[in-house]
Amino acid sequence: ITKQKNIDDELKMAKDRAEESDTLKTAFLQNMSHEIRTPLNGILGFTKLLENEDLRQEEIKEFINLIKQSSYRLLDTMNNILELSQIETKQVTIDYQNVMLNSLLMDIYEEYYGKATIKNITLDYKFALDDENSIIQSDPKRLYQIVTNLLSNAIKFTLNGRVEIGYYIDSFDIVIYVKDTGIGISADHIEKIFERFYQSERSIARNYEGNGLGLAICKELTKLLGGSIKVDSELGKGSTFYFSMPVS
Repeated sequence: ITKQKNIDDELKMAKDRAEESDTLKTAFLQNMSHEIRTPLNGILGFTKLLENEDLRQEEIKEFINLIKQSSYRLLDTMNNILELSQIETKQVTIDYQNVMLNSLLMDIYEEYYGKATIKNITLDYKFALDDENSIIQSDPKRLYQIVTNLLSNAIKFTLNGRVEIGYYIDSFDIVIYVKDTGIGISADHIEKIFERFYQSERSIARNYEGNGLGLAICKELTKLLGGSIKVDSELGKGSTFYFSMPVS
């Protein structure tokens, strides 16, 4: 009887997991449909408006700028889909080389400083080592992807306040973090936000641009670098994302 009960419990758990997976895939496909159609509609709509011969020069510039924004958003979505597909089919390789962590993070800081300033967000940085001692063995392209993904999210979901990027040493690991004072994440979503096909706070996130693939990509890239990623957050009080790598 006990053996049969265990089998029944396992079957129920497998059924629940399958149903949850189907639900998440459906939500993912719906979200992708939205993220592809929205910029496409923008491109087509503003292109149509440009056919009006009575447009002023200022209006033409504005429409062209909006077309560019929609094009970049669509390209970002397609790149993320392709990236996740390559990761899942094990086509992503890691190119280890000497990386000056301070320089890489400072380049990212300078790249995003203007975007933060426009939103009236204070962007800070904090490095644990001087330049000479911040040289590590890693893949700069993948590090850049992870940090920019996390920083872009932090700025996006912070209406005003402060965002900080930095790192510290924890035993034999380097821990890079992105901290914000944004909308935060509720406790029931924290354990799932790195899962494929999952979008945290769907009702809130719909007010923000984004395809919900960034954190899944960050998790997989971090694993390829031999590290791990986690988040501490409280709804309404901000979030801190950490990803650690072995020091080498």
